[in-house]
Amino acid sequence: MQGISRKMELTLTPPSPEDARDEETRLLEAIREAWDGGDAEPEEMGNGGEETPIRFQYKALQSLHGALVRGEWRVTASLAFDGLAWNVVGVEPGRTAAAHYGCAVDLGSTTVVLDLMDCGSGKLLDEESGYNRQIRFGEDILSRIFCCKDQPERLKEIQEETCATIRELMDRKLYQTPVNEHFPPGKFESVIDASVQRNHPEYWSFRKRHLLPALQNKQHKSNKERER
Repeated sequence: MQGISRKMELTLTPPSPEDARDEETRLLEAIREAWDGGDAEPEEMGNGGEETPIRFQYKALQSLHGALVRGEWRVTASLAFDGLAWNVVGVEPGRTAAAHYGCAVDLGSTTVVLDLMDCGSGKLLDEESGYNRQIRFGEDILSRIFCCKDQPERLKEIQEETCATIRELMDRKLYQTPVNEHFPPGKFESVIDASVQRNHPEYWSFRKRHLLPALQNKQHKSNKERER
């Protein structure tokens, strides 16, 4: 399955007196070599066949040295395409390319459906659905369009409700689905926690205040019912 994200398992050569390249250069050149060796070509997403740039995000660069040391120079690089370049967004020690997941969303006027996908095989792992929170601005698309036309400030509110709907479905599904056998029990949840807290601090704060208590209450009721 070819998409806008990739995970590449790489083996780098450690530095030596004869090879004093910095770690960033080593990883970027290893990615190019892997692509040149027959893996998915970076030019696929380029412009007119020109070589597409590969860049490092700062947070990924911060984690690079530690990943190289822990993985003994065997690492997995996560890349995402932004329309102009491939960005290295994460580096993990060892071989973790099998743990590559994504969400496909069908944004309907009434219902939103989220599919949890294995980005390596294209396999559908699980599905979740819920009401589109935009509905409070009108039951159909035209009503929402006219709402924004008459009150332009509502457009931002509708966008926020859309994001909140998708995030709630992601939160519900990612925590409940055992998507990866690489993680021991309880580990996957901590990985999601760390990612959300780092990349979406506002949502993390909202989740702690509202969604988490609701999920815990639901789980408590479920446990009580089983006890009966």
